Amino acid sequence: MSGQENVEVKVLGPDLEELQGLIEYLGRSFFKAFSATASVPWDFQLCLGNDVNVSSDDKTEMAFHLGWINGLIDALRFASEQEADHGILDRPEIVKRFMWIMSDLAKLYEDYINGKVQEASKVHASLVDIQNRVENFVRDFMILLRTES
Repeated sequence: MSGQENVEVKVLGPDLEELQGLIEYLGRSFFKAFSATASVPWDFQLCLGNDVNVSSDDKTEMAFHLGWINGLIDALRFASEQEADHGILDRPEIVKRFMWIMSDLAKLYEDYINGKVQEASKVHASLVDIQNRVENFVRDFMILLRTES
């Protein structure tokens, strides 16, 4: 072989069909979806804690919201593990909603570490929105639990 050889490398693109099998697998149970995303709040918090460009006050505020999110999803995990959810959390529409929320948190984290969003005010506003969505998710779960059990 002489000269330069062209090598084509296929990179996973934005086509969600390529990830459909994984999405369907994770969507079969709350615990699978939880397990795949449980570390996101903690990883995000660690990353923020090491960022010298974020003030201590902003770090504290964002850590509070991430801790709140982490605590709420951990309470859901506990309910699922103890079967105290009476199967509600494993309903496909419930798992999908949970995955959508956690996907948004993961996207925010990825955008943050990749420099796409760095302003503390934007990160904070997004965290508050995600925290509110998790709180609404828990509230709706509790309503279903009371009305259907």
